Amino acid sequence: METTTTKRNRSRFVKYHLGLSYILSPAEARFIMHMDEIDHLEQLGFKTDFTRRELMKRMGLGEHTFDSVVRSLLAMGLIVRGPECSRNRVSYSLDRMVYGRLVIISSATRNINRLMQFFDTHLRKDGRSIASITDQEIEELKIYC
Repeated sequence: METTTTKRNRSRFVKYHLGLSYILSPAEARFIMHMDEIDHLEQLGFKTDFTRRELMKRMGLGEHTFDSVVRSLLAMGLIVRGPECSRNRVSYSLDRMVYGRLVIISSATRNINRLMQFFDTHLRKDGRSIASITDQEIEELKIYC
């Protein structure tokens, strides 16, 4: 995920790949962008051991949506649960290798119907992770440009 920080007000801009909007729900995309921001804050030395409620507030997600997104992103392999997780304290991190693979897959075709069908079949119905999608399957997806 590419980011830019402006020197004037220290605000961050996160580059979002459009193909991901056909794969991830808006709540999932929001979660991932916030995970990128939390990683950045941690690198700057800020406190990032948030409670579940603090994370939900930062992300603007309700309890049900937050839990649903976490389950979905964990199943896809996009986030990893940290060892400090308990009922109230949570720790998640974005798996940047898997995210990079997701960008490659989402960029493999311009046929959005084929892309959505590919992810519905492989991830949602078959329950596979992003990392389990083979290079051959990505090449087959490219045929449908």
